Amino acid sequence: HGDGINTINSEYVTKYYRQNTLDSVYGLNFDLSNSILTWNKVQSAEGYNIYVNSELVDYVTACEYDFSTYQAGTYSVRVEAVKPNWVSGNGYTTIDKRVLLSPTVEVSFDQTNLNYVFNWNDINYANEYIIYLNGVELTRTNETTYSLSYTSELINGLDSFNISVVAFNNNADYFESETDNEILVNKYYKLEIENNTGLSKVTINGKETNVLYIPSNETAIVTATPVSGYSFDRWESNNEIVSTDQTYEFVMAKADSKLLPVFAYYTLHTYMEDYNAGEITEYHHMGVTAGTTVKLTATVNYGYVFLGWYLDGELLSTDKVYEYVMPKANTSIEAKYVCYRLTTTKSH
Repeated sequence: HGDGINTINSEYVTKYYRQNTLDSVYGLNFDLSNSILTWNKVQSAEGYNIYVNSELVDYVTACEYDFSTYQAGTYSVRVEAVKPNWVSGNGYTTIDKRVLLSPTVEVSFDQTNLNYVFNWNDINYANEYIIYLNGVELTRTNETTYSLSYTSELINGLDSFNISVVAFNNNADYFESETDNEILVNKYYKLEIENNTGLSKVTINGKETNVLYIPSNETAIVTATPVSGYSFDRWESNNEIVSTDQTYEFVMAKADSKLLPVFAYYTLHTYMEDYNAGEITEYHHMGVTAGTTVKLTATVNYGYVFLGWYLDGELLSTDKVYEYVMPKANTSIEAKYVCYRLTTTKSH
């Protein structure tokens, strides 16, 4: 690339090429207050490779690079001006990042001790953390966790609140982190499954319990599995039916809530008029869970024909082995037979 220069002697011709070269990167400046490194534009450069501690970390087209996501500390930086088929130009500097990185805050709820628990990652060179509640300093700690009581007067009457954590160096060697990690916390409220006198196993969000604290506006999945012989009927809240689904998605209100699972006891009775006709699966007003498949079997003695299974005079099935799905109702099923015995007459 570039202009060629020919040198001639008696045996060969040598051609030299002058390759285009980018100027060096200069004017590197690191702003301690916002952690941004800048430099002067290099003529003809299409972009810049950024090397930190000898490792290529990024490519940019602007004449700046943001170090705000880096932990505080000292870094060796090389900025390489690049353009295809051109020789690169480089600039070198050492930066001392003084703005502490913002912690990443996570919130959970301690269902045993009834505390909001805030955890965050440890930040290099931070020896203290300032916790803000709704923009007001709440406390300082050198730990990376903090618990706020569910009953704290600081959040009494609030439906939600904001928490942020600032990394701080009390030796003034570094600037405190930005307050850009504020998180919105919805208040937790008590969801209670009222006493069902042992008629079922209840779960809230897959956990076998009758009490769980849930954030407002979140969905709690509640289930009630009845004991043998009983059938789930409905969920009630404040004496009103809220669902007839056994698994119910309940949206948590901004208040403590109670749900009551209601169960029914449905009985199945099987019978036959002539017990000489055969034998059947017998249910004597026995409790059967609605939706359960019950296997009914009939045998036939000599001289009889099985007609079928009948409910309220209506034929259900003529099969001797019949699978009946228990409805939400007390049910009596009759096994009907007919006698076909032949009589013989003597001839004279």
